[in-house]
Amino acid sequence: MQEFVKNPKFNTEHLKTISSIAENLASWVIAMDSYYNVNLIVKPKKAKLAVAQAEYAEIDGKLKIKQQELKVVQDKVDGLIADLKATRDFKAKLENDVADCQAKLERA
Repeated sequence: MQEFVKNPKFNTEHLKTISSIAENLASWVIAMDSYYNVNLIVKPKKAKLAVAQAEYAEIDGKLKIKQQELKVVQDKVDGLIADLKATRDFKAKLENDVADCQAKLERA
């Protein structure tokens, strides 16, 4: 096919003078040749894209699992922080109670 496409007389302008059917056929052949040449470039890129998308999907799945694990740990940390605050508040209350009791003992 390249033999015909590379021929300088194989163009639509020249073939229009000979026959409209030849012009249309040449137009189709030139389009198919262009499609083939572009496809030679695009096809490997599509293959690489498919590989990259599969890799992305795998990594994204792992990320979602890790995010769920992180949420569990973060919830546990938040619970521990709340417990710490409650314990500190209770400690402060007990210290105030001790101070009140000592003051009452000194007055008595």
